[in-house]
Amino acid sequence: MIVGALLAIPILVFSGYVFGRGSDRTSAPPVHAELSLVPAANLGPPSPSDRPPRPALAVTADGRRIVFVGVAGATTQLYVRSLDARQASAIAGTAGAHTPFLSPDNQWVGFLADGAIRKVPVAGGPVVAIADLKATDRVTPSALVQPGTDFYGASWGDDGTIVFGRYNDGLWQVPAGGGTPSRMTTAPKGAHRLPHHLPGERGVLLTMDGQGGGVAVLPRGATEPRLLIERATDGRFVEPSHIVFARVGLLMAVPFDLDRLTVTGTPFALEENVMVAAGSGAPAANSGAAQFDVARSGTLVFATGGLYPAAPSRLVWVDRSGRIEPIQTSTGTFSRPRLSPDGRRVAVALQPASAAEPEGIYIADLDRHALTPLTRAREWSPLWSADGSQILFMQLDGMGRVRADGSSPIERLRDGTAYPHSITRDGTVLLFHTNGAESGADIWTMPLGADRTARPLLNTPANESWAEISPDGKWLAYGSDSSGRFEVYVQSFPELGPREQISVGGADSPLWNPNGRELFFLSPGQGTVRLNAVDVTPGSAFTFGTPRVLFEGRFSRTGSPTSYDVSSDGKRFLMVEYLEPPRQPPVTRLRVVLNWFEELKRRVCGKP
Repeated sequence: MIVGALLAIPILVFSGYVFGRGSDRTSAPPVHAELSLVPAANLGPPSPSDRPPRPALAVTADGRRIVFVGVAGATTQLYVRSLDARQASAIAGTAGAHTPFLSPDNQWVGFLADGAIRKVPVAGGPVVAIADLKATDRVTPSALVQPGTDFYGASWGDDGTIVFGRYNDGLWQVPAGGGTPSRMTTAPKGAHRLPHHLPGERGVLLTMDGQGGGVAVLPRGATEPRLLIERATDGRFVEPSHIVFARVGLLMAVPFDLDRLTVTGTPFALEENVMVAAGSGAPAANSGAAQFDVARSGTLVFATGGLYPAAPSRLVWVDRSGRIEPIQTSTGTFSRPRLSPDGRRVAVALQPASAAEPEGIYIADLDRHALTPLTRAREWSPLWSADGSQILFMQLDGMGRVRADGSSPIERLRDGTAYPHSITRDGTVLLFHTNGAESGADIWTMPLGADRTARPLLNTPANESWAEISPDGKWLAYGSDSSGRFEVYVQSFPELGPREQISVGGADSPLWNPNGRELFFLSPGQGTVRLNAVDVTPGSAFTFGTPRVLFEGRFSRTGSPTSYDVSSDGKRFLMVEYLEPPRQPPVTRLRVVLNWFEELKRRVCGKP
């Protein structure tokens, strides 16, 4: 507390000076200081990396109060810190809260807790429920985010509408007085997150896709956002004429015409080492949230820390007892490895540990222990053709194909979101999943010949993904959240018959044993991933036994398509094992810059 009080002295002294000057505040120089979070121990909510994976702070328009998510012991709740106070005060009734956002009059703070959007007076008072996310007809399109937690940034507009983003979906809205959330946008190429209202109800700024889309604008009345700034995240408008956003740990700004909703200049850097939720080995933690806020009065508050520390991983063989055998290839961030039909090569998406090496699809030669780049852009989710001569993969805005030896240019197969899953044994038909506006994730088929007319196979109101065809081609295993959480199901194929639920208690990522008599799938453990097996008897009728856990560990489970593969004899599993990431100290203080607009003006004028 003593340290916190000492750190706050410059703020207490200068805030009185700035606030007392009223309209003359802009003539005062900026003052940099640090603010303690006491009595909270650190900024939350907690995560394995000791840093918040979603928005964790908000500043009132006058810059006098900061609302933040604080962790104290085993408790996470909202706190409010006034600049003229010695320490923060807990807001009663906000246990388990995260993602705070303020009402336009700064009298209320909204948040998510226990699966519901709620609000509470900043000064304290009764907590009011706004909407129960667990009670909506739709659940999250991803198994990586549990129902009731799919809440990736929110903004409270002057018209009384709360707009919020989701992990792998579009923007949604709900009245601040309470009601049922309704869809605002679809996200066919990724996700719409981190919304921020523009002044005068002109529209909303948002972040498009955690895979690297950028900051976009959704004009009022529009249903499709328009990209404004590439390689950017968490942009918000700062009066009178700039968007402030984050890019690779830098806080940046770019001139913006509020009337025409267009960028009018070149981005420039403002602050270094701003904390951004990106770069984690856990995809659901990569919200893109930058831990900063700017008050209308000109006060900037932010947490330092940059991107997540790199989450190294490696390719490994795991036998049925859980014994791990590393594959001697480079370390980096691997995802979704797939064995070639002959079992001698692996296609895998890789972000190398060295920035000098390209990110993209790599081919690992298991005999020579060699790792060779096949593509040199942001491609992932590789899938071998039936004869092993080609690799299909997902791109940011579609699906492509290239020869496995790299001897051909990339061929475009489809525009829009398309995750390749499996190919019929004769190599003629591809199964993939895409996202529909009202039906969520759906499984489609597409011929791979001259006619590439795609047709829906499973497009119910639930989300369906992880489509895997049995070795005899007669059965389809897939994941669906029709029960309220993802489970593994099997139906006849290509003509769909009655379905059988294989898993119990939540599971996804089915794969067949090449002998056709066993089905594998993944389920979550306590901070681990479990690989399960169930005996099946294919034929004219499909019968199956009781699932059993083979092993569990720190393995990748990165959503759909599957994040592992099975050897030809069914005795080993090709998996991505997470290594222990370098840890960073938790955030115990926030950086505060009073009268920050003066600093922004100097940068606009080209002054250091």
